[in-house]
Amino acid sequence: MVADPSNYVIKVYTTRALAETGADNTALDVDAVATGKIAGYQDDQYYKQYEKYYYRIEFNEPAIGVEIDWDDGEDNSPEKSNREQKLFTFPRMHIVLEHIYTKAGRFFPLIRAISPNGFVSKWYTSSDSNNDYSTLDSVTLSQGQNNISIVSEDSTAGTTRRIPYFAPTIFPPKAILKTDRKTIMSGIEGDSFAGAAGGADTVLPNEVYAWHSAESLTYPSSALNDDVEVKVKYMSTDGYIIEETIDTKFSGNTMALSNPVKKILKAELVKMATSGSTTALGPGERVYLRVPKYGATTTLMGSGAGAHGTTPITETINGSTGQLDTYVGAPSSYCITLRRGQLAEALDDSETAIDVDDGTLFVATDRILIDAEVMTVTNVSTNTLTVTRETDNTDAAVHADDSSVYILSRGSFSTAFLGAHLWSNNGVVSAFGTSPKIVTTGFSTASRNRFTTAHGYKSMTSATASNDGGKFKFTLASGTHPFRVGSVIRISVNASAVDGAAVVTAVAGSNAFTINKAWVNNNIDGTDNQVSAAEAFAALADGFGIETSMGVDAAASPSRLGTWFVPDFDEDTSITNVSQGWPIQEYQDSAFRTQYDASESRTRSPNLTIPESNSNLFLDASKGFSQSTTDLDNATDRITANSVNKYIGQLRYTQCPFSTYANPWNKTRSYLDGNLAATADGQDGLATNRFYDDYKLLRLQVKDDRTGATDAGTGSGPFSQLENFTDYSQATNAAKNLFDELDYVNLLQFSSNSGTSWASKEGNNDDTSDDASGTYPLYGNFPGFTLVAGAHSGGAKNFILITKELEKFDRIYFSMANRFGQGQDQHTSGDDRAQGGKVKLTVYYTARDNELGQIHWKPLEFIDKTTAGIEDSSLYVSGPIAFNAPGDWEKTKNSSITWPDFVGSNANWTIDSYGLLIGIAWESTVSSTFETNSPAINYLYPYDNKHSQLIKVNDPMHVDISDITVTQSLSFTRNGKYVQIDDRFGRSELRKIGASGGRIRIGGVAFGDYSTSTTGGYTSLKKMQKFQKEGTPLFYDLQRPNGTYMRFFGKAVSLAEDVPTKRMSNKWSIDFIVTHVLDYDSSGNITSDGMISLGGNIDDKPKYL
Repeated sequence: MVADPSNYVIKVYTTRALAETGADNTALDVDAVATGKIAGYQDDQYYKQYEKYYYRIEFNEPAIGVEIDWDDGEDNSPEKSNREQKLFTFPRMHIVLEHIYTKAGRFFPLIRAISPNGFVSKWYTSSDSNNDYSTLDSVTLSQGQNNISIVSEDSTAGTTRRIPYFAPTIFPPKAILKTDRKTIMSGIEGDSFAGAAGGADTVLPNEVYAWHSAESLTYPSSALNDDVEVKVKYMSTDGYIIEETIDTKFSGNTMALSNPVKKILKAELVKMATSGSTTALGPGERVYLRVPKYGATTTLMGSGAGAHGTTPITETINGSTGQLDTYVGAPSSYCITLRRGQLAEALDDSETAIDVDDGTLFVATDRILIDAEVMTVTNVSTNTLTVTRETDNTDAAVHADDSSVYILSRGSFSTAFLGAHLWSNNGVVSAFGTSPKIVTTGFSTASRNRFTTAHGYKSMTSATASNDGGKFKFTLASGTHPFRVGSVIRISVNASAVDGAAVVTAVAGSNAFTINKAWVNNNIDGTDNQVSAAEAFAALADGFGIETSMGVDAAASPSRLGTWFVPDFDEDTSITNVSQGWPIQEYQDSAFRTQYDASESRTRSPNLTIPESNSNLFLDASKGFSQSTTDLDNATDRITANSVNKYIGQLRYTQCPFSTYANPWNKTRSYLDGNLAATADGQDGLATNRFYDDYKLLRLQVKDDRTGATDAGTGSGPFSQLENFTDYSQATNAAKNLFDELDYVNLLQFSSNSGTSWASKEGNNDDTSDDASGTYPLYGNFPGFTLVAGAHSGGAKNFILITKELEKFDRIYFSMANRFGQGQDQHTSGDDRAQGGKVKLTVYYTARDNELGQIHWKPLEFIDKTTAGIEDSSLYVSGPIAFNAPGDWEKTKNSSITWPDFVGSNANWTIDSYGLLIGIAWESTVSSTFETNSPAINYLYPYDNKHSQLIKVNDPMHVDISDITVTQSLSFTRNGKYVQIDDRFGRSELRKIGASGGRIRIGGVAFGDYSTSTTGGYTSLKKMQKFQKEGTPLFYDLQRPNGTYMRFFGKAVSLAEDVPTKRMSNKWSIDFIVTHVLDYDSSGNITSDGMISLGGNIDDKPKYL
C-alpha cells in the first residue's frame, strides 16, 4: 500500500518550492514504507523519465557537502559512475538537487555526506536485493552498519527503512518506417507461400494454375477453354529452380505447375497477339496465375504402394497442417478422404464441450464438420473439445454417438472441399457438375486424365441387392465404384431400409460393396432387389474417389510424386498476371517492389534496443484483412500475426480481381476499368481494362527489449504507439496507470440514420470477424434511401465521426473489403458495371464562427483517392482522402458545437478534440442485396505519422493502340551507351556500358465533313486525346515487311493537332517515349531477350536459370 515517505532521507518532489518545504504529504509516495520504491504511477502521482524532479536529501547532523551517485552511469565505479558533488557555503541539514533520469531500469542511489571538518561518510544505499554496487565494493554486506566496507546498506526492518530506490516510467519506443519507393507496379506477390505450416518455408496450398480472364467463373457451365500458354520459372518447395509451360485449357489439364511452389520467379506469355486466336490473348485479356483455396500438397502414390486394396498409403505431410489422409480403395480404384475423428458421446443442439475418441487429432482453431454442422474448436483438453457451434452459418443440430468428426481446416489453412464448394444435396456433386474438377499435378498424362474425371458419385441404376451376412450388398450393373472399407457414403436407391447415410463394411472387387444396413428382402422400390430408379446413386460423403486403375507414377521432382487441388474460380486468389500489354513479370524487377526500412526506429532509453527479430518487429503490410487488437496493459493497439525478422525487407503486390474475405489467402479486391472478359466499353467507349490504382497502408509497430521487472506497474509498455480509436484514458482505465502521453481518447463513431443514433466502431475497425456473421466487416451494409430526382439530391444518410484529442491530422486511409462485381466503367442499373452504386463523400471540420461566436461544422476540400475513375465512385477502392489541416480547426466536444439540421448530435463525444465528420451518400444502381453491392469499410486510420507509409500500386498493363489509323511513316533510332577510350596514337576502344531508350512519333488524320459533324473518322484521335490526358501506358505493334513484329511500350507524352484551312482534314501526331520494346515473329513467338530497351540488350543481365 502506498505511503508518505516519512523518515526517508531522500524525498522526491515535483517543484523546488515543495522540496524546500519538505512536507512528507507533498512528496512522491513510496509503494510501501517497508520497501521504499518510488515508481512510475501510484496514488495519482507520476514519476517518469525525461522529467525534472527535485530530490531533498536530509542529514542527521550539519554537513558542508554531499555526494550522490545517481546509479544511472555505466556502473558505480569512480570512472564510470554518474556522480554529483555539492559543497555548501555554510553547514546545512538538507539540500535540494535536480535530476532527470533518461535510462530505463531501477536506480539505487548512493549518498554520502561531508562533515564541516572535511570527513566523508560511507556510501549509504538501499538494501533491496537487486541493488548491485559490486564495482564500488565487492564485499557482500548485510543491511545496517558495518566495519568492513565503505558502503552501508539501509535497514530492512519495517518502518526503519530510510533510503528509497527509483523506478521511473519508461516511455514506449518510437516506430519509424521508411520506404525507397512510394509508387510501384503490380507484379508477383512475394510472400504468398511463406509461413510455418508444413515446414518453415511452406504454407499450403502450394499449387499454382493458369486461368484465362475470359473464362467462366462457374466452369464448366460455360467454359472458354482457350489454350493460352504461360512459361513459368519458379522455386519448388524442395528448393529446385524449375521452368515449365502451362496453359489455360482446362480440358487438357496442363494448367497447373507440376510441383508445389515456394516462389514464382518469372511468368512469360508465350504467344503475342494474333486476332481471333485461341492460343493468344486478345486486347485487355489476361492470364492469371492463381492459388487454389482448396488443395493439398501430398504424396498420393509412391513406388511402395503395391497392389490395390484397403491399406492406406503412407501420409508424408505432417497431419497437423490439416492435410488429407490418403487411401487405396477397392480393386481398380482409389479413394481419398478427409481426416476425421469420432464422437464419444451423443450431442444435443447446445452443448459446447464435446467428447471425442482421440483428442490428439485436433487443435484449437480447427474447423470441424459433424453431419451438416460446422463448428470451431477453441480449446482441446485431453479428449474434450470446446467448440463454437453454428460456424459458417450452419444450424446447430443433434448428433449421434460415434458420428464422424471431420477436420475441414486448421487455422487459416483450408483443405476442405465439402459443403457448398463440392458436395451438397446429400452427397450429390453439384457445384462443379456430376464430375468435379479435381486437378492433379506431377502425374503422367494417362494417370492425370483418369484422375480429373474422378468423383465420388456412382449411378446405382440397375444395380442388384443381395444378403451379405445380414447386410445389404450391391453389385453394379456396369463400371466400378470408388469406395473402400470405412467410406462414409450417401445412398439413394428408393429403399426405405437403405436410403440416407451409410458406411461401407466390405468391398468385393471393383463392382460390389456391402454397407452397414440390415438386409430386408424385396425392399427396393418396395417390390424387388433390383434398382430401377433413374436417379439412384451412391456417393462418397467424406471425400472423392478415382474410378479407374492408375499406375504408379515417377516423381515429378525429387520430393513430390503428385498433388491435387479443387479450383474455385470465383474466390481463388491471384499471385500475378500477364497480358499482351505486359507479357513478362519478373520477381526481381526493382520497379515492382518497395523496400521498407524499420532500422531508424528508436527506443526512448539509451540502454534499451529494438532487437532485429520477429518478436520485436511487427509490420502490417496491407496484404489482406489483417487485424489489430486492443491492449490496455501496453496502452496501445497491437498488430497481431504480422511479425517480420529483419529491419529491412521488400514488399511486392499484385492486383487481384477475385478476392473475398471468405478466402483466408485473399486480400482486398482490385477493380478494373472495364470487366474481366474485356468486353465492357465504358461510358466513353474506351474502357482500358486496366486496374485502377490501389493504395496500401504500411504500419509498423516495434517492441523494445525491456524486461518486465524494469517496468512492472509503471504505466507504460514496450510496444510503440499505433493510431487507434481505443479509450486509453486514465479516467476510464484507473488500474492501468497511464501517464499523460498515453492518456487520450480518440473516437470512431458511425450513424446510418443521419445521426439519430450513433454507435462506436472502434471494436470493428480492422476486424473481419464482427459484422454480418463474419462476412461483412466494420460498418456492415450502408442502408438504401429514397432520393428525389437527381442522384444524391437527398443528401447523405451515413456519417462517420472521427475525433483526435492530442493533435490535428490531414489524411485518412480507407481499407475497403468490397464484394461487388467487376466492370466499374459506368453506372447502369441491371448492368454488370459500377455494381457498388453511386457513392459521394463530403467532409466537415469543427471551426469557430467569429461573428456568431459559435463552433459549427464547416465544409472542407479534400482529395479523394478511393474512387474508380468515374463520378460518384468513392470508396470503390482502398485509398486515402487527404486535405490541408485547417488553421481554424477548433478543439471542441458535442456540448460545445452547433450541429446542422442534416445530422444529429453525438452525446458520446465528451472530450475536447479535433473533430472530422464524413458524410457518405449512397444510391444503389443494381438490383441486388446491400451486402454485396454497397461499399464495405474494413478499417480506416489517420496516417500522418512516422510509423506509416502509403504505397501506390499501378497496373503495368499497357493499352493496345495498334488499331489506330496511322498515315505517316514511323522511324526510330536504336542507341547504345558506350565509353570511348582513346590512346595517344588516336586509336579508340569502345566499351558498351548499357542501352538507351528513345522515342517515336506516330501520326494520323481525323476525317470529318464539317457539315454533319460526323465523328466516325475521329476514333483514333479521340483515343489519343484520352490516353495523353490521362497518361495511360500504351503499346503499338509495328509490322515489318518480312512478317515480324516490333512492339513499342511507353506513353504519349504530347499530342500535336494541326487543323488546316479550307476545311481540310485534321492532322495529329503523338510524341511517344519508349520504355521497352519486344520483338516477335509471325507466329507470335518472342525473339528478343524479353522486354528490352530500344537501344538493345544489356550485357550480363542476371538470371535464375
